[in-house]
Amino acid sequence: MKIAPYAVACLLFSNTASFGLDLLAALAWFIVTVLTGLALHMFGVYFLSVYFLSRISISSSAGSRR
Repeated sequence: MKIAPYAVACLLFSNTASFGLDLLAALAWFIVTVLTGLALHMFGVYFLSVYFLSRISISSSAGSRR
């Protein structure tokens, strides 16, 4: 596990050297897509399920501690 970051860097370097910078652009687009999907899931699906399944108003109970 100590050498895993170095191994990933070596894999990225060798693949970039083989396939060019287009590979990094494709990986960046993939990362943006995954993070967008995770954000939609976290802020959309999660909040809607909390609201509909527990009947707790998220906006009114976010700052209050009872």
